[in-house]
Amino acid sequence: MTFRISESSKKILLNVARTSVENFLKTGKATKFHFADDDLSVIRSVFVTLWKKDSGELRGCIGNIKAVLSLVEEVSKNAISSAFKDPRFVPLTKNEIKNIRIELNVLSPLKKILPDEIEIGKHGLYLNYKSYSGLFLPEVAVSQRWSLIEFLDELSLKAGLNKEEWKNPKVKLFGFESESWIEN
Repeated sequence: MTFRISESSKKILLNVARTSVENFLKTGKATKFHFADDDLSVIRSVFVTLWKKDSGELRGCIGNIKAVLSLVEEVSKNAISSAFKDPRFVPLTKNEIKNIRIELNVLSPLKKILPDEIEIGKHGLYLNYKSYSGLFLPEVAVSQRWSLIEFLDELSLKAGLNKEEWKNPKVKLFGFESESWIEN
């Protein structure tokens, strides 16, 4: 991954995510941010993950693979979606916000990848077949201690397909790298 985000921009983006969620809790509206920094105005795909501080459990994760907005706008939009629109969870409440850690993942562009090219911990994967799709960020396989085959099988299941459907030659498999960081 050639594009790297500066440490100062990483702090700004975490602040954008937290401010977006807190302001949405108060007003029900998205906050508008304006930054001239090149790091922040680049168009990139972003995932925002919310973790419970006390238990380390997932509390929400939303992102996109086709970026259309600036990095700042994508972080703000996806932070709000992760907190309030992830269908796996009830919307975040005011009482929960202090117990949430925010993690950001900025993705490289998707590239077709063959199973033997995948490196656990380096590559995230996106699988697409007909109307089915699934995505795992690079750290998922590491945190779950999956082998390559388990990573691909679980991705097929996440997409709503059978376990070994990734072997179907009509299935499209894409790899990407990700730069991630989390609040202290």
